[in-house]
Amino acid sequence: MKTIVRALGLASASMILSASTALAATPVTVSYAACAFAGPAIVPADSHITIALRLGTVTQQQARSLAKATTVYVAVGANPAVTAGAGTVAPTSAGWLVEWDFDTGVDLAAGQALTVFVQAYLSHPLWDGTRDDSGKPVRLPAGALLSPDVACTILTA
Repeated sequence: MKTIVRALGLASASMILSASTALAATPVTVSYAACAFAGPAIVPADSHITIALRLGTVTQQQARSLAKATTVYVAVGANPAVTAGAGTVAPTSAGWLVEWDFDTGVDLAAGQALTVFVQAYLSHPLWDGTRDDSGKPVRLPAGALLSPDVACTILTA
């Protein structure tokens, strides 16, 4: 009898774990730039949304300087903006990338939508490694790097 009860207990625990795993949302990362400037992002229903802001530079030192000098804020829905945390630096085939990934804490079900605003502030001017047509370095100015009026809308398929 004890063996049957233990087996039933294990089977019940297994079913509960399976049910909670099946109900968990699938993690999806949405590029803020693509979403905000190219139209709404379409994600599958039951997606757990992370917003990614990525800015490129030519060298690793420029990327580190950009990460250190930039503060990123994210506003999810009607909630007040919060700091996205420190940017991470990673190499790419074309240079270096500074990435800020922000977990929105939102799971989107079928038919739901989410609006996200991202703002990045640069504490002082920086050169990102690019040059204008005359060959002069182009500096990113201190202050807001993104328009505060540009939103990323995320819709479910």
